[in-house]
Order: sequence, then C-alpha cells, then structure tokens
Amino acid sequence: MTASLLQVTEITKQYPGVLAASKVSFRLDGGEILGLVGKNGAGKSTVIKLLAGIIRPDSGSIAVEGEPIVLANPHDATVLGLSFVHQEFAIAPGLSVAENILLGLGYPKQTLGTIDAKLLNKTARLMLQEIGLSSVDPSSQIDGLSIAEQRMVMIARGLAAKARVLVLDEPTASLTNSEVTNLFRVLRKLAELGTAIIYVSHRLDEIFAITDRVVVMRDGQVKYDGETKKLDRAKLIEHIIGDASGVDIEHRRAARGITAAKSETDVLTVRNLQLNGVIEDVSLSIKHGEILGVAGLVGAGRTELARLIFGADRRDGGTILVNGQAVTIISPRDAMKAGIVLLPEDRRHQGLVMNFDLRENITLPSLDKNRRIRWLPLPNKSNEIAATNVAIAALSIKASGPKHPIAWLSGGNQQKVVLGKWLARAASVFIFDEPTHGVDVGTKEEIYQLMERLAQAGNAILFISSEFPELVGVCNRVIVMTEGRLVGNLCGEDVTESKMLDLCFSISSVK
Repeated sequence: MTASLLQVTEITKQYPGVLAASKVSFRLDGGEILGLVGKNGAGKSTVIKLLAGIIRPDSGSIAVEGEPIVLANPHDATVLGLSFVHQEFAIAPGLSVAENILLGLGYPKQTLGTIDAKLLNKTARLMLQEIGLSSVDPSSQIDGLSIAEQRMVMIARGLAAKARVLVLDEPTASLTNSEVTNLFRVLRKLAELGTAIIYVSHRLDEIFAITDRVVVMRDGQVKYDGETKKLDRAKLIEHIIGDASGVDIEHRRAARGITAAKSETDVLTVRNLQLNGVIEDVSLSIKHGEILGVAGLVGAGRTELARLIFGADRRDGGTILVNGQAVTIISPRDAMKAGIVLLPEDRRHQGLVMNFDLRENITLPSLDKNRRIRWLPLPNKSNEIAATNVAIAALSIKASGPKHPIAWLSGGNQQKVVLGKWLARAASVFIFDEPTHGVDVGTKEEIYQLMERLAQAGNAILFISSEFPELVGVCNRVIVMTEGRLVGNLCGEDVTESKMLDLCFSISSVK
C-alpha cells in the first residue's frame, strides 16, 4: 500500500492551562483537497503551526511519504515541500510585490551576485497571472495594495514555492466572488498535478464546493474524518459544535423578527463625508438601539468610511455629529472622547498588541480608569486583573487567565479580546469592521448576540461585513456602497442578499 503524502499521528501540544491539540491523527494523499474545520480554539491553528515548524509537538509524529520528519523551524517545512498561506498577513512591508512572492525562495541573481530584477518581476508576473491578478504590477510596493490583493499575493507565494503540500488558512477572507471562483480553479489545477491541499475555512459553502474530504476538530481533538460528499450542512455544523443546535444565519432575521429601530433619535450622524479619490459625499445616521449594516464589494470604501469616522484617517470634508452635537474628530483619541470606538478588520496589527498578555490588551484603552491615584500614571494591577476576569467571563474567552499571551489565543478568541477592551469605556457608537472574519459558527453567533445586547442597551452599531447573509440576519437597516459612494439604503423586507447585490453591481447606481 502506497504511503500517504502526509501522515499526522497522535500529535499533542499543551500550553500552560490549555491542551491545544490532543492525539490528533489524519492523513493527506497527493491530489487531495482536505477541509480542516472546527470552532475557534478547536486546535486547527495549533496543527498548522506544528506542520509549519513554528512550534514542536510534545508527542506524536509527522511523516512525509512514509518517512518520519522533525520540523525544528519553518525552513525545515519549506525544504520538505510544505507551503503555508496563513490567515494573518505575513507580508514584508516596504518590499515590492515580486520580492514578497519570492521571499524565502531565493531571488534570481545576475553574474555578479546582484538581484536580477527583470527576471524577478517576470517570475512574479507569471504567478500573478496564474491567480488572476495580472493587473497588479509586480514591481509596485505591496503596501499600496488592498487587503484582498495582499491576500492573493500570499497565495501566489504558495504557488511559487511549488509545494507538495499547500496549506491555506481562511484564504478567501475579503475576496470577491469572482476572486474566490478563480482561486478554486487554481486549487483544482494544482490538485490535478498531484499537490495535496489542506483548506481551512469557516465558510461551510466553500468546504462543500472545493474539498474531497473533511476533518473536523473540537476541543483539540479530531471528531470526524470522512468524505465531504457524505455530509450535508446540518450534519457538518453538528460535528463542529457538538450538537444540532446551530441556527443558520439565513434564518436569524425571521427568528428575531427584526424591525426598524424603536428610537427616533440619532446617536451618530454623518453628513457629506469626503476623502478625495476614496470616499465621496457619504451621509448616514444611526439611531439608539439600531444596527446599521454596510454592504459592498472589495474596494467599495467600507473600511475607509469606518477609519474616517474613527479619526484614523483625516477627512477632506464632512461633518460628524454625536447625539445631535457636532464633534471635531482628527484622531482616534478624539473619537474615543466622543464615545466612538472601532473594532478594525486587521485585528492583529490594528486591534491588538501581540507581545502583550490578555490583561494588558483588555485594559489598554482604559488605563486612566485603572490607576492607583487618578492623576499619577501608576497602574492598579489588581483592578486590571479584575476587569480582565470580567471580560473573560462575559465573552467566554478561552484562556488560562489574565496573563495568557495574546499570541497563543485562537483567532476567534483574539477577536473577543478586541471586543472586550472597548466594553469598559463609556462608548455609545460601536463600529464593527468584519468582526466575524476567520471565526467559527459558534463564535459568530456570540458576536451577533453581543452586538444585539449593545443595541438593546441603547447604543448605535455600524456593522461592516463581506458576508451578506449575516447582514440580513442581524441588521435593522443596510446601506450599500460602491466605489466610495452610497448607492442604496435598505430596510424592512428590502434587506435581502439579492437587493444588496443588485445595488453593488447596478450600473445605473454609479455616477
């Protein structure tokens, strides 16, 4: 019998107070696309880090083509033909697109040993064309690309490595439908050529569309391993969460009976907001107790709108009012004073300090509330620990305690920490930018419920999402943006996926 291309046998990894992976076993054959799914904290990220050589298992073994291997570092994994496209960005700012694609793979050299820029760009261009990104100049700076384009560049890096095993962790986050379709074409082509692929995603439709087999993890263990075609959506959700109580987002709106906001008073009013070349004359309002969704395709200007309201970028025009009073916002500090907080799309780089522990992250925006003496910058750690424990309990953060390193948490638990740090502030406007990106079914529902509780308490919620079904299931109203402009305002029975898409693609709506 031919040995599997990759064989994982009873690998275990434990951190202080957390058993991240417990006797995990699965195989992967050449040409196979394996879906790895599970709730946040289920152990998926731990398995990926073990395969990448980022961490080492406490016990168990990994074999490639029947030969046991020891991965002491990521370079060992690369040499053995294992390539990774991680969920969080691993770009090198300041380098070109081409330099990022071939980073770590060896740049082509000229006779005198200098980098052959022409050949470098030519090689990178081929990779970009392969993934349908031929419009991007390989010599351009990667910093100038959108988040979706940067993610595609990371995928191109995986292709350039000519890996025998390609691992993709949430690769379609922020991608458009056409980009996802093109990515699937590339993956199927690679599989036909014999590449083995591990595809990690919380988007269950993608798991059914692209994978041959599914491994479900829960509580650090493999709970299911079988062919995708033998599963349906309900059964897969049951395996993921451990029971059949999961409610599809499509049915949430009917179940909750969402109507217009009960209050007639605006908490946040934005008039004629302008950022030259990016945001054009956008006006909106959110009432007490209202969840306003923002729909749009990549490049529509949704994140840019959030950053302008929060003062992260300087606007060129427009007025912002909180509770009817005009406020001057030229920095995030001004926004926070006005009661506006932002949960950014890029939680690792903009929402967290990754070398801080859980307590330090949770209490960072509220340092003035946790001082020994009000007018001296001396922290009261006992107060900070108490506040952190409250957040851990309220948000069900899976951690050993306040001193738990933030980098050791799963993506979903990191997102909960980003949420938790704002709850201690006296905020009245909460901006959620892609808060469910990269989180599991159960954590998504927890985030929806948190937004609903904040709204019920009288706050105003601005909810930006690329997943239109969740906007349908959560929001009282939805505004639609295209190319930096507001092109629609949907409420009541008009809050549907089809209406949003019609507005996103409607030529008549674009000036």
